[in-house]
Amino acid sequence: ANRNTAFNGRSWLYFAQEQSGLIKIGRTRQLGRRIRCLSTSSPRPVKLLGAIPETWLSEAEAHLHFRRSRIHGEWFQPTDEMLAV
Repeated sequence: ANRNTAFNGRSWLYFAQEQSGLIKIGRTRQLGRRIRCLSTSSPRPVKLLGAIPETWLSEAEAHLHFRRSRIHGEWFQPTDEMLAV
């Protein structure tokens, strides 16, 4: 069985960091699959920093909250708050 099965099916807000330090804030229903997909599409390694059920905070709310740190699209400069997820 896939060890990420427990994470599939519900909507997750995730924070993933690529090797340069930038953090992607996104949402998915298949967390394990999404992180693997990010890792294979990025020229640098990507790691999952954390994820919370999107019922606590939506992707749009997170993007608005961290808007001052936005670099491009869903990618942000890391903040202490993001790294504490």
